[in-house]
Amino acid sequence: KVKAALAERHYKIVVNSMRDPSRTDEQRSPQLLSNYSLEVRNDSLISFLPQYGYNQILSEAGVGWRGLILYEPIRIYQEELTKKGKRHIEISVEKDNDTLLYVIEVSAKGHSNISVRSRRRERISFSGYMMLD
Repeated sequence: KVKAALAERHYKIVVNSMRDPSRTDEQRSPQLLSNYSLEVRNDSLISFLPQYGYNQILSEAGVGWRGLILYEPIRIYQEELTKKGKRHIEISVEKDNDTLLYVIEVSAKGHSNISVRSRRRERISFSGYMMLD
């Protein structure tokens, strides 16, 4: 089911924890209690992910929290199978004069790790699982 969902480019990853790079290794990453997710629908990326700490976007008026909330067309979508049998996916989208790169690792059972990088934010990582029917 995971392989079929990835092949169709129609899948949703429910996110249940995040790793904030502004925290030290000794500090715990927060468990996420809300319904955060990342979804790919054919040629679009739907991101409903939080950001905390230094992972905030700089706005015209200063620093403001906006999270990684977007529904944008995918510019670049690359997928490959790693030596460990995981799917490595790179998705690039543009939002508010910024390019965001979502790097996703998905296991055969649907366990997922997501890393988001951009020019205007620090890298932030999430983990979760792929929703399967």
